[in-house]
Order: sequence, then C-alpha cells, then structure tokens
Amino acid sequence: MGGASAHGQHNKGHKSGRYATKSTRNKYKVAGSKCKKGSGLHNPQKVGTEAARKAVRAHRAKQARDARRAVIIEERRNVCSAPKVVAILALNSRVNLSEFIEAFMTAAGVLDPAILVRDMLASPNIPVTFDVKRQSHRLSLLIVIPEQPLAALEIMKVADLLLVVTQVQPKANTEEFADFCYKGEMYSDSEIKAVEVDASQAVRSAMLAPTALGLPPVLCALRGLERCSLKMRASLRNTCATAVRECLQLPHDRLRVFPADLDGELLELIRHLAEQMPVQPRWRAQRAYVLVERASLIPEPQSFESSASLYPTTVTIAAEGHVRGTSMSCNQLVHLPGVGDFTLGGIVSASNQFTRRATCTENRRDRSNVIFDPMKKTTGFGLPGTTIFQQQQFPVRENTPGLFGGDQTWPSDEELDAMQGNNATQNLDSCEVRRASWDVMISESCNSDKGRDHDCRQMKSKSKMICKSEEERDRSILLEQTAHFGGDEFTSSQHVAADEFQPQVQLSFQTRESAVTIQHSKTRQSSRAGASDEHFFPDEIETPIDIPARLRFARYRGLKSFRSSLWDTNEQLPVDYERIFTFKNFKRATLLASTEARSQASSGLGIGTFVKLIIRGIPSVAARGLLAGEEACVSSPETVKINCSGVVGRGGVGPSWSGWCGGAGPFVISTLMQHESKLTVMHYGITKTPSCDFPLRSKTPLWFHIGFRRERASPIFSSDGIGDKHKFERFLQHGRPSIASVFGPVVYPPAPVLAFSEKSFASGMPAQLVLSGSVREAAPNRVILKRIVITGVPHKTHKSKAVVRQMFFNPEDVLWFKPLELWTKYGMRGKIKDAVGTHGSMKCQFNGVIQQRDTVCASLYKRVFPKFL
Repeated sequence: MGGASAHGQHNKGHKSGRYATKSTRNKYKVAGSKCKKGSGLHNPQKVGTEAARKAVRAHRAKQARDARRAVIIEERRNVCSAPKVVAILALNSRVNLSEFIEAFMTAAGVLDPAILVRDMLASPNIPVTFDVKRQSHRLSLLIVIPEQPLAALEIMKVADLLLVVTQVQPKANTEEFADFCYKGEMYSDSEIKAVEVDASQAVRSAMLAPTALGLPPVLCALRGLERCSLKMRASLRNTCATAVRECLQLPHDRLRVFPADLDGELLELIRHLAEQMPVQPRWRAQRAYVLVERASLIPEPQSFESSASLYPTTVTIAAEGHVRGTSMSCNQLVHLPGVGDFTLGGIVSASNQFTRRATCTENRRDRSNVIFDPMKKTTGFGLPGTTIFQQQQFPVRENTPGLFGGDQTWPSDEELDAMQGNNATQNLDSCEVRRASWDVMISESCNSDKGRDHDCRQMKSKSKMICKSEEERDRSILLEQTAHFGGDEFTSSQHVAADEFQPQVQLSFQTRESAVTIQHSKTRQSSRAGASDEHFFPDEIETPIDIPARLRFARYRGLKSFRSSLWDTNEQLPVDYERIFTFKNFKRATLLASTEARSQASSGLGIGTFVKLIIRGIPSVAARGLLAGEEACVSSPETVKINCSGVVGRGGVGPSWSGWCGGAGPFVISTLMQHESKLTVMHYGITKTPSCDFPLRSKTPLWFHIGFRRERASPIFSSDGIGDKHKFERFLQHGRPSIASVFGPVVYPPAPVLAFSEKSFASGMPAQLVLSGSVREAAPNRVILKRIVITGVPHKTHKSKAVVRQMFFNPEDVLWFKPLELWTKYGMRGKIKDAVGTHGSMKCQFNGVIQQRDTVCASLYKRVFPKFL
C-alpha cells in the first residue's frame, strides 16, 4: 500500500506488542550522550553513563540492605533483652505436666528444678524466669490451666510462644499404664493403633477465647514417642499434629512438632524456643506493658486519708517486672485491668536480679515481701525529676459540663473571656478532642429547634390539645408507665444478679444455686421466644388499642428513603452525651497518638529493663480483688462507686467496681496512649461466636476485653454497611458481621475485642465467649436507627384501592400518619387517602392491583443510643 495521501490521511503506527520499539527506548532513555529529538530528555548533560548508573543502583541496594539489617538487629536486641514468655498447655489430662517441666528445666541447666515446679503449681499466675546458658537467652514459663479460661486468656495476651504438650498413650487403665511406663517397655503395634491423642473438653472450651484473640507461634512437644516402633512414629506424629491443629484452629504450616523424651530432644526443643523470633501484634507493640513478677500492697500514709468519709480506703501497689512491648515513660498513664487508669507515682530501675548468667534458684530466692518506701529516693534511673513530671498526663474519664451549659441567655463580656480562657486551657491540641456540647433532650424544646420538621410542630400542638382533658392526661401517665410496651425499648432485664434472689433468711448453697438457675432458664426461654418472633416477623409490633398511636410512636418518624434521607446528628441527644468526648478526625488522632507515644518512649526506660512501678490511690478492695486471681470471681458486697467525673480512688479514673475485675490470671500493667482514658462512644466490628447458642439481645450487659482493657458495658448492635445511617438490630445474628456500640474509653485500632456473658451464680461467674472482633472507630455521631413496622390487613379491595383496618384504631391517628408511605409484603407501594368511620379504617391507593391476602405495612424510625452503665 502507498503512504499517506495528500488529503491528510494518517495511517496507524505499528504496534510492537510486548517488545519496546526504538522510539520508546529513546523516549525513556536514561544513559548515553546522544538524545534524539522528541525523546523526552530535555537536559542531556544530566544523563550519566551506564557504569555510573550501575554504581548508583548498587549503592542504593546497599543502603536498603544496611537499613533493613539495622532494623532486624534492633528487633532482636529488643526481643532478647526481655525474657521470652512461654505458655505451657497440656492437651489432655493424660499428660504429666510437672514431670515434663522438670525434665525441661533440667535440660536447660537449672538447679533444683523440683522446687521451681512445686512453686509454679502453687502459684501459676507468677512467671518463673531462668537462664538458658547454651543459647544466652532467658525464658519465663507460665502454666495454662484449662479450668480457668479467663486466666488462660490473660496468659495468651502476654505470651510470646505457646508450647503444647501431648502424650502418646494407648487405651488402657491408668494404673496399668503407670506400671507400664515405669518399666520403660516398648508399645506394641496393636496398642499403638488404639492410641488416644485428642484434646480434652476443658482445653477446647478454654482455648476458644485465645483463638479468637490471636495465638502466638505454636510449638508441640510430643512425649512417649520413644517407646513406639520406628515405622509407627511418623503416623503418630501426624496424628498428634492433626489433633493440635483442630483444637487450636491452626493452618498446616503454623505448627512444628518436636519429640521431647530424651535429653538431646529436649535441648533441640529449647534451642527452637530460644531462637524463635516472636512477632508482636501491633496493639501490643505500640504500648509498653509489664508482666508483674512481684507485687505488694502498701497502706497509704495518714496524709492521704484525711477525707475517709468521702473516699474508701486506698493503698499503694508496688509491682516489679520487665518492660515489654516498647519503652516505658513516667509521663504516660497506666491501666490496671478491670479497675481503672492511674498516674505513675514512681518508676524505678530496680536491681537487675535476673541476669543472663544467673540460675533460677537465685532468682526465686528473693520472692519474699518487698520492703519499699515510695517516698525514698533511689539510685539508677530512679524517680524522674521535676522537669519531667511537668509533662505527666493526668487521667480524665468523663467531661464535666458547666452548670449553665443548657442556658440560652446571652453571656456577658466577662463570661465570654472566662469561657475563652477555659477553652484555651482545656484544648486538646494533638487530636483536637473537643467537648461534646450537645443539647439536652427536653420536651419543651420541640418548638424552639429550627431543625425540626413541620410534623414535629404539629405533634407538639396536637399533643397539648389532647392532654387538656383528664382522660388524655391519664393516658399520658399510662404512656410513661408503659414506655417499654410492645418491644419499644429493650432493657437489661436479662441480667439477674445472685443477690436479688437472696432473701432475708439464710438459705443453703444448693437452694440459692437452684433459684438462680431457674431464673436464668426462664430469662433464656423468654429471649428465645423474642428471637423467634424477630426472625419470622422482623421489626413488626402491634399498635396498642388503649393508647393513641400518635402518642405511642411520638418519638418515631417516617423516612422517604433510608439511604438518602437526611437525619440531624445533633438532634435529641441523650443527657449522657454531655459526659463524653468526641474527635473531629479520629484517623488523624490515631496517627498523632502513635507519634506522641514514640516520642515519649524515646526518653523512657528501654525494653527489658527490670523496673519497680509505684501506683498510689487504688481502692483497697479493688487492689485485693486484682491480686486475688480466681478467688475474686464472686461479686463482693463491698463496692467501689465512682462520682460524676468517674474518679476511682485518689487520682484514678474508671468504672464503678463491684468486687470482680472481669478476669484472672497474671497481673499485667500496661501504658495508655494519648486520650485513651477519656470516655466516648466506641464502635467494634464483631461477629457472634458459634459456641454461643442462646439469643443475645441488644443492651445486655457484657464484659469486654479490648486489648489489655477489661470493661463492663451494654452494647447495641447495628448493621455493618456503608452510608450515614445504620439499622438497629435487636438480636445479634449468627454469621452476620455487625457493629457493637458502647460507652467506653478510647482505644485506638488495631485492637482485638472479646465479650463474655455476665451470668451470676452462687458458685461464681463462669465465662462464656459470645462475640469477637476488633476496634473500628470512635464516633458519637454515628446514626443508629431503630425501625418498627406497623401492619394492617385489607378489608375491601378493588383493583389498586383498598380499605385497610387494624393498623390504627381511631381516625385521629389515620390523619396523623397520613404522610407515611405504605408498602406491602407482595411488593406494592401506596399512600393513605382518607379515614373511614370511627374505628381506624382508612382508604389506601396503591401502584398496582392489591390482593386480599396481602399485608399493608408502614415503617417508622427513631434514633437509639447505647446504655450508660
């Protein structure tokens, strides 16, 4: 074919496919001295030679390798500086755990391991730290007791490795098997085929919560494999690995099995434990925490107890342990699990008793009572100076509103100046946390709000006219008494404490236990009935006959479109919203809080430092319950209540404490990031656990474990979707992601969330995991709408017209709800035309032929909020 013609024709260029053409190579050429015109290189003098370009690439690669090597070396130094926490779990009751631990310590070179094993079994919540001379590492051992699931959860929060011990045992009697093992005889092939390697039911139940939280790297120690024949060892090893993976829900590549019978095999296991590089989860790596190895209670001086009538008796906790996670600063707040947030009265770099070359007997020798004077100055790092304490944060949980916060009068110039000064002093500049100055929901303010719609004003005027008569006044009183009628408000009546069933006469333990059990069964039956109705008839309620619908549903409104209709986020907020804080930009606040934590950690005590923490002003009953472990499971009649500002003890903040910290296990003190002591509305992305087989209603009190925190709250559940409005869920459904909204302290993501049901029995509070998830955001302005559906039946139908009854029971309600859009279960849309008669019947027009068997529905919405405990 010829070339381009004189008429302006331009033929298409050749497409080279995946091979670059010369013009393309010249366009992106970065080396050489010759540059063609139009190649994109406008300054040929800046282009280097090929050799120079290779040198630059090699130099950049070397810099990247050096930077990565420095990061890895720093991580290894941080990991090796603190003893590695190893949690030991026996897969079933057939494992002799004390014998394994004694052999493990003997192989590690520990003197007198029998004494240490006896101490570990006596106090399993205290870690045992010893030195492994061969690998120049230190290990801290903690025993996981399956009968204490909350203690097992707390151990997994701080564990770096999980060691599961299994036993190869044929089906035989216990006495015969003990004699058989004592003789050291080999298993026969017939006995090996009948081997039992399976997790006990207690282990399966106890590991549900740690699995939902996230397990550390898992290793499996296999006992009894030496007595098996060589041809059966591989199959037994795979059987044990399969049993452990099924119990812990692990993938195939996350479990390593090691035989642990001979000394050489134990040394190999110890080498892998010492050299295993644990990966710290981010929620644990960005906060400093101390696994307490020694703790003592010191009574407060008399100067602190001058106002004993206003505050309960307080004590000082002196806790010792290694700094983990990140560096610890004296200016950060610390959190006591289940008690509250406090300031550090002192942080002392204690004598390094746990040196790398010390034996374990020397470490355990000084576990007697520690005599420590908090007012005495010590050497070393010691108590920080005055200049450092000027930057110390002070805990604030709830906002204290002004006395005239709701007054609408114009302030004077002096009041404006004072208000500006207070705002300047109370400004939280890092993330611009501002006080949630929302209006109190008052019935008289309906006409004064400019953002109210026309229907609200009509409702106010008509309600005043109706309430003039004595009959309607009685009805309004009845309305207040029956505010929860028909499923309008779900309260926390499901939670029944054991004290409510204790009469004045002392009853036996069995009688009280049976009474509480009967009440729980009745409550669960009623919840199951409500969940069944919600499943078959979602959001449907019956219109009351004795109360006008315009009064019964006065707080509800209709929406043209749930997705696109507007809803004012600052309208009709509850009174509790004046006690919380909000963020202008939560993502930016999270980033700034992380930056602030890193800057404070740069001047604090490094990872691995053995420190002594002094925390003052803790209520004595809460401190005793915190250190009691499983003995504090039963609620105590002595309670520690908070005032309006959420102050606990002297200088601390937190929720009201009722004698139970919400868990057990080792004592862990963790630091808080910026603003994490302040109260707000937190939203957690959660799912219902498969083990929870009973209906879980919104506003049911639950114990939440958010990272190291333990808080009691009543969540409300809503749909997890996009948009500015979210639908309220009365019950948490299986297999459906939802959002749990609670009043709780600020926790920056990422952080795991677990919730346990609160069931009080005479014997204690058993823990049952009901939901799990992660922290989503802190947003008090998140709109959660509760929908109700009122229904009616077509009485007479003619093509697209129908007379509907049993939706309302008086003509005034028909006229009141006339603007609502109707819909049917067969997909029709319609509207109300007029009222018929005096019994609430109405004429309706639809967009299609209406059937006699159809059901006419109308949707109403109102905003709901979490319950403040």
